[in-house]
Amino acid sequence: LLDEKAAAKGLSDVDRRAALARSITSPDNIWFARAFVNRIWTELVGTSFYAMVDDMGPLREARQEEALTLLSDGFVASGYDIKWLFRTITATRTYQRELSNGTLVDEPVEFACATPTRFRSEQILSALMAIAGRPDEGREITVGRRGNFAGQRMGNITELFSFDPSTPQEDLSGDIPQSLFMMNSPLIGQLVSARGTGPLASLLRRYDQDEDALRELYVLVLTREPSNSEMDVLKRYLYEVDNRADAFEDVMWSLVNSTEFLYRR
Repeated sequence: LLDEKAAAKGLSDVDRRAALARSITSPDNIWFARAFVNRIWTELVGTSFYAMVDDMGPLREARQEEALTLLSDGFVASGYDIKWLFRTITATRTYQRELSNGTLVDEPVEFACATPTRFRSEQILSALMAIAGRPDEGREITVGRRGNFAGQRMGNITELFSFDPSTPQEDLSGDIPQSLFMMNSPLIGQLVSARGTGPLASLLRRYDQDEDALRELYVLVLTREPSNSEMDVLKRYLYEVDNRADAFEDVMWSLVNSTEFLYRR
């Protein structure tokens, strides 16, 4: 096993697996805690302690080694308390600082703050289904399943937006097929329609005042309200278009196609 000790002979499959699990999670195996901490840190902060999140070991050099060791030792001391790890990481200044867009300085300070991370395909699907009012189906839907979106094949989203999770965030970017899907696919078209029974149509029926509808639309798509400057631009656009349904369709389409929607911030 990992501690170079052979398992006892004559063990059943269950007992051998239990022995392996004990060896992997033993406090003497520093790589279990470091791998777990590295994964959670990467999910929450957006950057990994290693160049590639799943490429670590004694031959790889960690960034901010002292921080990784401190978190790993604390995780072991807590008895592998996952809640402790989440509380500790989210209490750091790195996590709590305003996110960087990576363009304000020539050489950003490493781990000074969290960075936006691109959603995985299943997360994009879940976000779209949540907007549609069907959040549970975003987790359960399979290729070929039909729903309120004219039989749109949800499996296409998984294939279209998938990427190797070990790829560094700075190397991830959208491509033309992804952009075309978000701009022109039947699913997005029905999602942003102000007519019928879709989410936008229902929202406009509930809110007569444009400001209230705009705030609710932002919360629905981006989980936040628009800023004062955004609200001014939106109201001016609604006035210029002079067609409530068309203007709100354009606004929702823009939000769904925004970088903010496709990235965790």
